[in-house]
Amino acid sequence: MNALNVAVAGLGTVGRETVRLLRARRAEFKERLGTELRLVAVADRDAVREARALGLPASVLRYRDPLDMAKNAEADLFVELLGGLETPKRFALTALGRGKALVTANKRLLAHSWPEITGAARANGACALAVATGPCS
Repeated sequence: MNALNVAVAGLGTVGRETVRLLRARRAEFKERLGTELRLVAVADRDAVREARALGLPASVLRYRDPLDMAKNAEADLFVELLGGLETPKRFALTALGRGKALVTANKRLLAHSWPEITGAARANGACALAVATGPCS
């Protein structure tokens, strides 16, 4: 695999930093993973403004609706950083339903819907990962 196409939903504090790190550490990630992580799409209510503030190239698609991105973006990996429950759950199930990988750090989503999310991943040959947001004890 030459590249892993990544789409990030939510450009709040965590989403902006995720995008910044994906871009700033491209070479490091390629060396460690053996493949390039290529940001191909972002979703946010203010996606155009946020993408401009992040200095994203025109090749990175901007979506105002994260569900539209989950349905249509040509990404291998979808990163959910929206917060809340209903929209993130629909986003996750849509991406997984397409057989795409999902990463989330949304604790509310995990607490309420993890069995459903992992079930959708298994049913569609996809992978769902949760990222801890703090140190382990």
